[in-house]
Amino acid sequence: MTMRITVIIPVYNGERFIARAIDSVLAQSYPVHEVVVVNDGSVDRTAELLSGYGNRIHTITIPNGGVSHARNVGIAASTGEIVAFLDADDVWNVNKTELQAALFRKYPDVGFCCCDYLVFNEYVQKEVNHFSSFNDWNDLHLDQPLQQEAFALLIKENLVGTCSTVAIRTSVLTKSGGFDESLRQAEDYDLWLRCALQTECVFLSTILVTKVTHENNLTANVIEMCLCHEQVLLATYHNCTSYIKRHELQNLHATALAAKRYQIGNAYFEAGSVGHAFRYYGKGLRSSWSVSNALLFLGCVARKTVRMLSGGLIAKNRFRANP
Repeated sequence: MTMRITVIIPVYNGERFIARAIDSVLAQSYPVHEVVVVNDGSVDRTAELLSGYGNRIHTITIPNGGVSHARNVGIAASTGEIVAFLDADDVWNVNKTELQAALFRKYPDVGFCCCDYLVFNEYVQKEVNHFSSFNDWNDLHLDQPLQQEAFALLIKENLVGTCSTVAIRTSVLTKSGGFDESLRQAEDYDLWLRCALQTECVFLSTILVTKVTHENNLTANVIEMCLCHEQVLLATYHNCTSYIKRHELQNLHATALAAKRYQIGNAYFEAGSVGHAFRYYGKGLRSSWSVSNALLFLGCVARKTVRMLSGGLIAKNRFRANP
């Protein structure tokens, strides 16, 4: 059975890399039904490059409105039964659509699929696969349909990582409601959680995408990103009234929310906003009244207090040495 796959590529000022992304789609071993490229108000040579593809792609040009709006425009224009997303600066392996289409045929109840991908790790200065970050998760079961378990995993962390790995049945996407354009960041994480409430999911262990890191796609505001993740977690809990037993969801949510708030506190601390940092450590403690969370709170506060005292001692010694 042939599956019609629509690929949606939002692009803004992507003249340096858009051709590479499109070419990786057109080279798929399993041909896609349509490639919808949404030019989100680019002012560089993006439009000129897109015109060179002629009728091999469907280009929609809109005023700049952000990536969520661009993706939603692409979803509205799609005619395939499967929608796959690709960021304009990433590339697909040649067999991505082939393997994901085969998975949807094999598992008719699966409506959401993502895969592993390579990303350049600036700390170790080499490419690493995304799922390797979760090797210590005993509950992460790859290559098999998950439903309640998938939602629980996503509450803990955004396992998907990047839109470029995702393929979704159009019916699931319609029920889930598309991307929330009010979110400045974490709009994809929000959608994946809503999809996981609708359908079975599969996390493919095969590496099918390479994420290209450059100065334009590095998150400039870590604090804003973390705050948006917190907002998504809060909304998810309040909007979910079934699917997982309430007390089970409450425990999952509380643990994830506490961890995110400690992360926000750490981001504020590194930015020099000590007051905001310790307020978020307090919010993290209040998120989950458990022994393990209390130990996390004490660890965060103790480490940051030691750093502040050490910094004060260093400054004091410098002052004495340079009267």
